[in-house]
Amino acid sequence: MRVAVITSESREISNALWYQLQDADEVVIFGGPSAQEAALPACHRTLEERDFGGGLLRRHLVGLGTSLDAYQPELIHVNGELWSVTVQTLLGRAEPLAVHGAENVWQRGSLVQRRVRDALIARAVQRIDGYASWNYAGAQYVQDRVPDGVPTLVMPAIVPPPLFPLAVWHRRYDAGASPFKVLCVGSLVAQKGFDCVLRAIGMSSMSDRYEVVICGTGPEQDALAALAETVSVKCSFLGHVDPAELVSLMTTSDCLVQPSRTVPGLAEQFGRSVAEAMRVGLPCIVSSSGELPSVVGNPNAVFPEGDANALSARLEKLRMSEEFALELSATQRCAEGRWSGAEAIHRVHEFWEAVQATGAARAQTGSRRKRGWRILGSLAGNRADSARLGIGQKLLQAGPEGLMDRI
Repeated sequence: MRVAVITSESREISNALWYQLQDADEVVIFGGPSAQEAALPACHRTLEERDFGGGLLRRHLVGLGTSLDAYQPELIHVNGELWSVTVQTLLGRAEPLAVHGAENVWQRGSLVQRRVRDALIARAVQRIDGYASWNYAGAQYVQDRVPDGVPTLVMPAIVPPPLFPLAVWHRRYDAGASPFKVLCVGSLVAQKGFDCVLRAIGMSSMSDRYEVVICGTGPEQDALAALAETVSVKCSFLGHVDPAELVSLMTTSDCLVQPSRTVPGLAEQFGRSVAEAMRVGLPCIVSSSGELPSVVGNPNAVFPEGDANALSARLEKLRMSEEFALELSATQRCAEGRWSGAEAIHRVHEFWEAVQATGAARAQTGSRRKRGWRILGSLAGNRADSARLGIGQKLLQAGPEGLMDRI
């Protein structure tokens, strides 16, 4: 099957899933320029990228329509939310269309924001031929709204790259010889909840037996460092680390904790670092935010978000019980196979076949989507001259804050 994947990020690490599918399907990846220095694989097609002022939701790939016409895919798979500019401009194409979104908090923002977004979602769900979601909440939301027979799939668009399965974690902790190393990975922002880890360890009578290692950058670093000093917890900040460094850290740590908090308009959509740790076999403890409990698949590895007492108890059990640590390692590594390797390839290929069949059936019955948003649709091809682009931008930025600023 000839598949055009519209990627949200042109980096090798962000497209590992599509590379894995190359043996089963002919996949060409369309996206903007890559920031990485090394050349991208031959399956990438780089297009000029323009931003209407809101990142991925409002970006425009110049010449996408013309490039798709030249490639003639049998199916288009676009990574993006249903209300994004890219998705909305592709709704009028004839090829079967699958959308791959991460949203799991649908009612957020002001009344105007919700109404505009809801209108674009309603338009999209009646025209797409399949929907893949990073999480079960997103898949269920769309499944309740698409026409009967439109397939859905739960699959993150970014999966652990091949480097991670090659590494294997072994428990090394010796209570009398070394500290219990707790690894945290992610942006240093309040929503990630890393302060909960420090508080949980700080309240333990055995806090001197722990060491916390945090990978990531962000505005909360100084506050976290001050908190670690206040609660007398040994903590080091490594900043951004590359995949090889992260694999090494995961194989030499004793557990990974993802203590995310749900904040207005945002819950954890997947948990990429958790999936990577699970692939290595490193035991993971996660909060109850968003998709995290479904990712680890074991209630004993979950604590109520923000509850430092509950997290402290989980960590102490993991530190003291080798049996518990090995149980989490084995079950979580097995569960991670849903998103990488042969099982993931089979599930995505099966989904694409269902999307293609749905598109063909709807074409035969005359229920194919009608072309719309002609101004935006024209922007997807080489007819996007400066005059049309100006009109499109005005349309998207209508109103004092801009129409898309309200989405």
